[in-house]
Amino acid sequence: MLDGWRRGGLSVDAKVLVVDDDRLIRQLLADFFADEGYEVRCAGDGFAALSEVERDPPDLVVTDLMMPRLDGAGLIARLAELGYRAPIIAMSAVYSRGDGVNATISATSSIAY
Repeated sequence: MLDGWRRGGLSVDAKVLVVDDDRLIRQLLADFFADEGYEVRCAGDGFAALSEVERDPPDLVVTDLMMPRLDGAGLIARLAELGYRAPIIAMSAVYSRGDGVNATISATSSIAY
């Protein structure tokens, strides 16, 4: 699963999965990683991302936290249950010290290493 990972960053053959319900943000991130030479796949929500991970595990997941159906915290928790151990970058345009942040910290602490 970590074949594309090397010390100091991702190697050029790394696979990146971008997960965001906002099509424009998803495309912007996909273009950024593709321009850097990475193989990029996209998913519009956590359930679609789980299908992509099960089909072909990426070397890095970049996920939005606020999404319909299965949000980023839920995705991170499900990935942990599946034993996924590659890096995950969680992002959000909304900042709050409320339950969403606490849920994300809780979800990520179960897979942090």
